Amino acid sequence: MARWWNGLGLCVGLFAGAILVLGGTSTGFAHAITVDGSASDWTGSAPSQIHDASYSNGEWIYKGESGDSRTDPVDPSDSNFDLTEVRLTADATNLYVLVRFADVLATDQVYVGLGIDRDQSTTDTSMNFQGDDSGLTYGNVAAKLPEFIVDIHNATPGVTTVEMYADNGSSWYAPPTHSEFISTTNDLLEAAIPLSSLGLTSSSTFGFSLATFDNGKTSDPSGTAYNNDDDTTVDYPGNDALDCIGGTVGTSQSSWDRDLSDNNLGNQFTVSIATMVPVALSSFLVD
Repeated sequence: MARWWNGLGLCVGLFAGAILVLGGTSTGFAHAITVDGSASDWTGSAPSQIHDASYSNGEWIYKGESGDSRTDPVDPSDSNFDLTEVRLTADATNLYVLVRFADVLATDQVYVGLGIDRDQSTTDTSMNFQGDDSGLTYGNVAAKLPEFIVDIHNATPGVTTVEMYADNGSSWYAPPTHSEFISTTNDLLEAAIPLSSLGLTSSSTFGFSLATFDNGKTSDPSGTAYNNDDDTTVDYPGNDALDCIGGTVGTSQSSWDRDLSDNNLGNQFTVSIATMVPVALSSFLVD
């Protein structure tokens, strides 16, 4: 039920934008994030069920499940790849990303690949892969093909970076500005990527996909390298992805069974960013 709040001389600053999940029921304000390996400025509440996504406090939040990543690595209980939560928010400049893991034991092993599909066009043909030489595609679903792939991993020991590939490009490159942090203390990855580098604006709607991999290189699976210089996703049967977002809401399944067994990344979420400019009000309506 809507109700009016009144106050003499009340000023309310509504700013930093709103980020919505299409099909969701709640709205809020997006906000800037300090990329420092702490989740203290991510304040939204996660959905109650696994593989669901919702919106809270200006954050798009996907809830994953611990213990459902692939068991192909030498250590099948390796928690560096087992994602448990993903969050997005934005301000006028950046898209902010948070990925929580079951337990980050070694930052040099963590590898996250994002797909940004800014148009969700049914005629896309340009870029049908995810990760670096990973054997993972988007199948034959043109509407899910990304315009930009964003890989976040350590390209040199202990140093995290962002590498991008554009659908009209021919090599990996770094965005002009970016921030990233992998924390073993808090078991998470944070990153900030300019909206402009992703072809997005504060009013864009885009398709979003994400998979995790085992960071390494051909000559040394425990090593590090830049994507242009080597195959940086450790090879596993079928494809190299070890976990991903998406699945049947409330149903516990391994990442292999719910998406990766056909070597295609089939799950994509639609996210919308809408900026709201500052306004001053003496009364406002709350739904």
